[in-house]
Amino acid sequence: MLRKPALETILKKRRVATNHSRVVEALGKDIVAGRYSVGEILPGDTDLALRFGVSRTVLREAMKTLDAKGLINPRVRVGTSVRPRNEWNHYDPSVLYWYIEAGLEDNLLGQLQEICLMLEPTAAMLAATNGTPQQINAILRRLDRLVSVVTPAEEVITLLLDLHVAIAEASANVFIQSSEAALKTATVLRIKRNPAMAGPLSAADADTYRTLSCALQARNGELARSIMEKIVRMGLPDRA
Repeated sequence: MLRKPALETILKKRRVATNHSRVVEALGKDIVAGRYSVGEILPGDTDLALRFGVSRTVLREAMKTLDAKGLINPRVRVGTSVRPRNEWNHYDPSVLYWYIEAGLEDNLLGQLQEICLMLEPTAAMLAATNGTPQQINAILRRLDRLVSVVTPAEEVITLLLDLHVAIAEASANVFIQSSEAALKTATVLRIKRNPAMAGPLSAADADTYRTLSCALQARNGELARSIMEKIVRMGLPDRA
């Protein structure tokens, strides 16, 4: 079972806690969770500085970070309001993590499923044709380890995450490559929904990954695309 600390390690790069990061985390979670609704004006600088016990300089820097993530819209003499959700940077690892922290992962998983079904099969097809020999070999090593019956659960999780990211990197498409956080989050949520994914693979699933390995070795882009679509669907519920 994937525990919450593991989620935090996977989805967020651990940093030394600072006043800046503390303010960003707290306000970011509040916004994503809907404690401040879209269009609502946030409390003023004085109130927020008192709430967090920080200087106005720290608060301003935190607001700049949230603005860069697309969550807020600071306006002079009007105040800072919450932007519409469709303006948020949903490829930002922190934003994705805050969704999970807010308990909104069911809706997030469905939407990530749609994105992954669009991106990952294409990524596999492009990796088969565009990947360097070094990139392909690195992917094949992960696949070989993944189908091993002695691979421990903790390593399976890491291998699954690394595999999807490595294939995206080998695609040589910068837009797919920039989706790393979304691909990792989708993989984590699939494992949460289906913890058996973190254990030894079934014979059928192992065969599927072996076929992907063969497709990449043969530089067969169409087969790689088809197999990756099947892999992305593993453990995912159909949307209502």
